[in-house]
Amino acid sequence: PLFLRLSSNPSVSHQMLILSSMDELRKLRDSSDETSMITIPNGDQRLVLKEVCSKQKIALSLGDGNSAPIYVGSAGRTILAQYSDNELNKILGRIRVAPFGLSPFKDESLLRKEINKIRKKGFSTSLGENHPDAAGISVPVIGYFIPVSLCVMGLKRRFKPTSILDELKESAIRISDSLLQGI
Repeated sequence: PLFLRLSSNPSVSHQMLILSSMDELRKLRDSSDETSMITIPNGDQRLVLKEVCSKQKIALSLGDGNSAPIYVGSAGRTILAQYSDNELNKILGRIRVAPFGLSPFKDESLLRKEINKIRKKGFSTSLGENHPDAAGISVPVIGYFIPVSLCVMGLKRRFKPTSILDELKESAIRISDSLLQGI
């Protein structure tokens, strides 16, 4: 029972990813003044594996272990964009894309169009999907055995997602390098 409990705990199973990400998550939090996080797929959900919360007095936080439908928010769609077309078809075949909060993706065809845009641009943004006042931006972290999304989110009235894009991409590269080197 202990082995099953430990192996099913994402923070234990993905300890190397968390360790490889912590310095970058703190740097992104400090440079953006907003919350940074690493998300991974968990069935038909996207899971916040590790979050470093903003130090702002009013901050947005989902919290470690938070999950939502995989197509909701920039982090989830960045995860989906990393799958091959065959894998994506299997995933989308298992879920029903339905309205969630303020998500603009009401059906699968709109979601597929957005995933193709993310693949071309290399990042995803969201405005008001998880919370009406939230904005987020995510990039893929390459080189892990499952898709990983690195995300910064904050209040949309003070946070301009693309203002941190270059730093976010550089952090994703450093996390990937760290994973390849085994920290």
